[in-house]
Amino acid sequence: MKAFVDYQNRVPHRVYIPSEDRVYKVRDENFIDFLEMAEVEEVYIESAPKEWIYKLLDNNIQVYILRNHSQNNFRKKYNLKKNHENDAKLLHFIYKEDPSNFRRYYKRHLDNDPEIQRYILVLRERKRIKQKIKINEKLGLPTRGLKEYLKELNKEQKKLLYHLKKKYKDILYEFSDIRGLSGGNLLYFLTLIPKIDSFKSTRSFLIYLGLRATNRGLWNREARQVLINIAIRVAQYNGIKFNPRKPDWRYIRKLALLIYTRLRDVEVLR
Repeated sequence: MKAFVDYQNRVPHRVYIPSEDRVYKVRDENFIDFLEMAEVEEVYIESAPKEWIYKLLDNNIQVYILRNHSQNNFRKKYNLKKNHENDAKLLHFIYKEDPSNFRRYYKRHLDNDPEIQRYILVLRERKRIKQKIKINEKLGLPTRGLKEYLKELNKEQKKLLYHLKKKYKDILYEFSDIRGLSGGNLLYFLTLIPKIDSFKSTRSFLIYLGLRATNRGLWNREARQVLINIAIRVAQYNGIKFNPRKPDWRYIRKLALLIYTRLRDVEVLR
């Protein structure tokens, strides 16, 4: 049984059951029980928080996410006014036109660890402050306060990375022979990609990262950008020329396949 759900934060979710042609209002605290009673095995949504999706997955309910969130053309085609009930129905119409408009959601290879997220925020802030220091120096503006703040960020980054390396030493050990690879960005990358055994092949992994041609321009842009950042660091550590403005896609694909192979081999040995 399939259900098409308009996820809501503060009001009941709207759940459209095609076989009944009916939209239900279901409170979040009753949602899992409702799905079990209705014998729903697959849920189709536009988007929802990861924690909410994981609850469904933990209860053996498959989740499918809408690939393209622009629904205006579909809404005009089916003459549906914008409201919660129609939004749930609209997901069903989009599915009927082409089921591949939705992608199955798998748990990430690495859970979304707050420490990893904090580490990434610190890196972004360091980059922002460095740029601001350069601008101020060009304009002859004071930089002392910014440089002191940068020192504090550097200390926090090192502290977080130390804890992360201890926490995930088993994962990082698999990449320890490649200089520049086993660090915070690799852990961040693993929070963005599905479990490696959910990919049918290396080709599907490269497509997910936008590194192989596909009819749909649908891939994880954040994961690819993090992979580019990893490639920049690995290239620097190994004395390889790499222009961040014109990435060497062949080199990046090679690095992606290396990560895929290592992770797959680890899963096989478990």
